[in-house]
Amino acid sequence: MIQRTSLQAKLLAALAAPLLLLTPQQSQAEKPEYTDTLEKARHAFNWQGEELYYKIKVNDADAAHAVIRVGEVRLLKDQPYVALSAKAKSVGLFDSIYPMDDRANTFFDPHNFTPLRSEKFFKEAGKARTYKVDYDHNTFKAKVHKIWHKSEKNPKEKERKYTRAIPGLTHDALSWFFDLRSKKDFTPDEVYSYYIDDGWKLSRVDLTVIGEERVLTPMGWFNSTRFDFSREDLKATHKIKDGKHTEPTLKVRKPGKPFGSVWLSNDARRIPVKIQVVSTLGTGEVFLAKYIKPSKKTATKSKE
Repeated sequence: MIQRTSLQAKLLAALAAPLLLLTPQQSQAEKPEYTDTLEKARHAFNWQGEELYYKIKVNDADAAHAVIRVGEVRLLKDQPYVALSAKAKSVGLFDSIYPMDDRANTFFDPHNFTPLRSEKFFKEAGKARTYKVDYDHNTFKAKVHKIWHKSEKNPKEKERKYTRAIPGLTHDALSWFFDLRSKKDFTPDEVYSYYIDDGWKLSRVDLTVIGEERVLTPMGWFNSTRFDFSREDLKATHKIKDGKHTEPTLKVRKPGKPFGSVWLSNDARRIPVKIQVVSTLGTGEVFLAKYIKPSKKTATKSKE
């Protein structure tokens, strides 16, 4: 019984990982400048002020709650950005067996949805670690600062700084969702591919359009589009040509295999209403439980 519960806890941690982003601190950020560049970026981005609340189940048992918040488009040194935030916390029996309180910040470009910086904090089963990643897509680099925080199981805090090679169009755990949500139409058997790197692993996720389905959530029924996805782990090696970094060489570390499914609502907002991950550890499901629409003051008007 203990071993089975431990396996379910691992599935919970894996399932919650894509939902980890908390409200960014702005104490050191420059005051935003309201210019034409900023207004153009705001007009192009449809989800300012959006909030999504989720319930996470593992093998039909309540395991965690998660929330994702989308900030407004801001400008820093002529660079438009959006602060994306979320938190995932274990509940009920899972909280006593595998306590989890994960948080993070992601700042991404509202035009192409690629991350500029991510800050993720994981506190799970008595251990805590932080990853701070600065992405330089022009030089195909991600600068990582990893911290193992002091805890009962780790008596001394440790840290490590290193640089990773990344493909030129690389996302983090959640920014790729906004690129997918920006698509107007989906055709069965279409495939969308994304490189994802959060500082510890480079993966490629391939999503295949399955078709339209009705999905039941705590908010009721949604007409949605289903995607089945697979994930493969990659290793990127820096390449230099004429003294400049170019697209890195990619090598498959672990071949891709079916990993789960995601459902987006069929309305203009393309809301992620359900995620399902099936593995040898069991079935993990994420359901939309509450939704707050984008702010009327800043959101682009679109037909429902």
